[in-house]
Amino acid sequence: MAERGWYSGDTHVHRTLADLPNLILAEDLNVALPLTHWVTDSEQTPAELAKQRGVNVPAKLIEIDKTHVIWPVNTEYEIFTVKRKRHTLGALFILNHSKPLTKPAPPVTPIVKEAKSQGRQVLLDLDKHNWPWSMMVAPVADVHLFELSNNHVWRTDFLFSTWYPEYVGKHMGISLDAKGFNERQWIEFGFQNYHTLLNCGLKIRPTAGTASGVHPVPLGFGRVYAEVADEFTYDKWIDGRPRFAHTSPVHVTIADKPIRPSKAEVQYLTERIENEIQRHRGVLSAAALAEYEQALTRYKALLPDKAPQNGSR
Repeated sequence: MAERGWYSGDTHVHRTLADLPNLILAEDLNVALPLTHWVTDSEQTPAELAKQRGVNVPAKLIEIDKTHVIWPVNTEYEIFTVKRKRHTLGALFILNHSKPLTKPAPPVTPIVKEAKSQGRQVLLDLDKHNWPWSMMVAPVADVHLFELSNNHVWRTDFLFSTWYPEYVGKHMGISLDAKGFNERQWIEFGFQNYHTLLNCGLKIRPTAGTASGVHPVPLGFGRVYAEVADEFTYDKWIDGRPRFAHTSPVHVTIADKPIRPSKAEVQYLTERIENEIQRHRGVLSAAALAEYEQALTRYKALLPDKAPQNGSR
């Protein structure tokens, strides 16, 4: 692929900086974005945890050779605890920034603003589509990347059969097994959810990640390719439009024929947001709830009386 100008990356990495130089060469992965900062509590910030743990990651590209590189400053917010009580929200990756972030989550808008102020081309990765907060985060944070191949896709047997199957929309026509998802159904759910967001006008690019280092899967088992003209550089790879070589869906604007979601797709998104608003009342702050209301308003605006029954494809 590299000979054709396509270079691979893994945007969900939990390997150590000490291990990665050998691993990316062994797997012939061109770009690794390890999540060196990781918070799971709404009262934590990456900067505070980094200070507590003595973590100091310089914002400097690690070049193993001319076509194998590591950008070491990336952050995962994976919120399972709110106000010291179990209350799962979901994950969001802040990729390619330069300093530990000082904002907790939620809300997410201040985090995005801070990351973008650091002077680099930050990429926001949704991680998985069926985290409870994902359909809020996608429009509110203006997320860049959707993991069509994510860390639930392993080289061994599929494990996550009961991981939020209730978020599968009836309009998707996916008949789950008695135990929930199988791998094929999980992947189909992801593709349909991705198309739904594209149909709603969100310009989200596909990506792939493995969580190698936490999940039992090799680095780069799921990988994304970006086309780089002429000589490879990391900056060109980040500036490009990461996508699978030729099979990924893309957002195309045609004059006087805007992409339109189906009524069923918009209803699916609004119901997910409405249910989350009810679940969060009395738990999340007013600022955090306002982001859900913002997403709900955006989705409802896409529901005209003459919405097509089947969305654009």
